[in-house]
Amino acid sequence: MALQIKQGHNQIAYLVKEPKWSQFHDMIDLLTKSYYYHVLTVNPPIHVQTLQTFWANARTTVVDKQVVALVSTIKDKTFAITPEILSSRLHLDDNDFPLSIPEGEIHATMVACDYTGDLSHATIYKRYFDPQYKFLFHHIIMCLSPKTAGWDQMPSDLQQIFHSIVTGAKFRASNYFFNEMVINHQKAKNKFLLYPRFLMQCIIEELGDEAILGPKTVSSGLGPQIFARHNTPALLVVGDQRAEPNPKEPTPTIPQKAPKKKSSKVTKPKQPEKATQEDEMPADASATQKQK
Repeated sequence: MALQIKQGHNQIAYLVKEPKWSQFHDMIDLLTKSYYYHVLTVNPPIHVQTLQTFWANARTTVVDKQVVALVSTIKDKTFAITPEILSSRLHLDDNDFPLSIPEGEIHATMVACDYTGDLSHATIYKRYFDPQYKFLFHHIIMCLSPKTAGWDQMPSDLQQIFHSIVTGAKFRASNYFFNEMVINHQKAKNKFLLYPRFLMQCIIEELGDEAILGPKTVSSGLGPQIFARHNTPALLVVGDQRAEPNPKEPTPTIPQKAPKKKSSKVTKPKQPEKATQEDEMPADASATQKQK
């Protein structure tokens, strides 16, 4: 079965300042001025058949037991994806940047961002950030990560990009994207058309229109609903319970009725309602690629 693009994956950022959501303007400025801006917003035409051909013909080039390239053939043209090509074509220019960021520095950044969750675990959660950092978290997950589910969770490797954007620290994101492509290629199952925006941008710039196969589609993008969706305060962790703090009940302004006597009749306990899972498909991920 031919590989497909996963809904909600590798979307285009929404970095439009809207007057009624001014609390997000500083974060939009931060993203716009960062060296991640192009990779967040690059929007090449998507040719699914071209991407399917790349992945179907892909093979690895290994040097000293390390994968250094994904090589494929499209319409008899040989094409390679490397960290260096991703760095150049996605305007990251990060070839000389560090491959990793120390965990202690990342944790210090999370504390500075008022993260209210537990940092002793590798994964952080969106609900423990205030709105502007929820907005950043969401963009990283939906636009830059390989994730196709668990939208409210950020693993430790992606936290390096979060730290890099917030602090301006250098991080070789192109190598991260390349490694995820290699992992996708080596999967025995659950393989899909990973990073369609990034890969199409590289194919077009490296091979030109002569290598294009199939009809053109457009990438889905985040939209203005991202503001209302993330305009909630961070949850607080109380002991081992991760729940929102309950506000105090208001003081009543009218006399309260005397409580009714409890009935001795045995009633069946109510069934608990199904909890809403934040890792369900976000509302702004519902747009699908459209053919032109």
